[in-house]
Amino acid sequence: MALVAIAVAIGAWFRPANEAHPASPPDSKSQFSEEQITEAKKAACSAYDKTTKAVSKAASLNSPDPTMTFVIAVNTRLATQFSSRFISDTLDSNPATPSDIAQNLRELTSAWDEIVLAQLSEIKGDDPTLKPAFDQLDSADQAIAQACK
Repeated sequence: MALVAIAVAIGAWFRPANEAHPASPPDSKSQFSEEQITEAKKAACSAYDKTTKAVSKAASLNSPDPTMTFVIAVNTRLATQFSSRFISDTLDSNPATPSDIAQNLRELTSAWDEIVLAQLSEIKGDDPTLKPAFDQLDSADQAIAQACK
């Protein structure tokens, strides 16, 4: 068994190493027609509009009843997580999405995911450890809103 492990290790030693940094995706303009890019941008911006409305609506609810407050928090987390997934699926289905919009949407969903995970572990929204995620969220949100005008 040890000889097999040594043989595998020697084989791995001589195998070419993978690139340290994955290749960046090609610019969408070089692969897709203007019509494909326009349609993909429209789909991505539509997904952004739908999801931000859903998350905003869920987060805007409030109640003095502690049980309802908990239900609203759970609903907001579900809306955020579902929205994150919806945007990711939309980007996967629309590879011609302009790279700046796609990158900002990925940053938005990443921030949403990080915030929801923190909330699930009982970290409050004003916890300083969440500041980078909220900053990323704000930055991505502003960039997407501008690009999708």
